[in-house]
Amino acid sequence: MNFRTILVNLPVNFPASLVIAGLICCYPLVSQAENVVLQVSKLLDKETTNCPPQVTIAETSKHYEGGYLRSGQANLQWLAGKFAIANSDAFSVTWVAALKPQYSTCRASAGIRNSQGYGSPHLRMRLIDSQVFLTLDMTGMRDTNNYTPSIVSRSTRNGVPAWQWAGTD
Repeated sequence: MNFRTILVNLPVNFPASLVIAGLICCYPLVSQAENVVLQVSKLLDKETTNCPPQVTIAETSKHYEGGYLRSGQANLQWLAGKFAIANSDAFSVTWVAALKPQYSTCRASAGIRNSQGYGSPHLRMRLIDSQVFLTLDMTGMRDTNNYTPSIVSRSTRNGVPAWQWAGTD
């Protein structure tokens, strides 16, 4: 049933504002997409060359009664080949891929510079020895109720890192 069907079937004297308020309250919240920017900082040595200045990763947030869910995907085909999970436990997951030839001499780390509404350092990268390591880490993070957020899913989709993590409000 859609909004128009509901309005057409209401009694003539029924206040439309009540219907609209009811639909807004009951309608599931829309996901909010945001870009998480990782600022790249070169290692202080003479061997480091040709590093990207930053890496942008997309995440979406869904809030629901009692908590939130963040979904992410790192489309980094411009930087590296296909990723695979290198290490994983209850608190973190690390993906690894070979750097593209133009970035193979880059020796750097990257961390979140800004994240709209979320300042947590949950994503970081290392670029070293012709490889890139992307880590999603909940270690030390706390939600409103003092729980550590949980990694709900971790995978690769056609060589692209994908994840979901959740916490309580």
